[in-house]
Amino acid sequence: MSFPEWRVVRVMLAVAMIFVLGVATGRWTAPTRVAVSPFRPLPPPIQAQNNPDMALNHMLAYIDLSPEQIAAIRPIFIKWQSEIQGTTPLSEERKESFLKYSPMIRRELKPEQYAAYDAMVEAVKMRAVRRQKKR
Repeated sequence: MSFPEWRVVRVMLAVAMIFVLGVATGRWTAPTRVAVSPFRPLPPPIQAQNNPDMALNHMLAYIDLSPEQIAAIRPIFIKWQSEIQGTTPLSEERKESFLKYSPMIRRELKPEQYAAYDAMVEAVKMRAVRRQKKR
């Protein structure tokens, strides 16, 4: 049984029209693109937070540091790591250590970097508060 030619052509045109209309309406109803915010990495996992390189990389994501500043801050992170080595995550000892070493790191920054550093410190404090509430 063969179909007349006009039916085949009509079905092909209908399929093509459905495809074109689907593409057109998909483009019109698709959500608009959201402006991408500057990349801010997730904080390092708790088990890796006492690694000075990870802490320094996390800080570099927030603040543009010169090589001299990196060289001055890295020993602070190493000393900090040795102090918190045996403490448990989210403990009072770590909180006190954070409050002790934050000003030391801030001293190595330029005045124009203070705002970004203070925002980063506040973000870390807020994350710690949220984590403690989850416990």
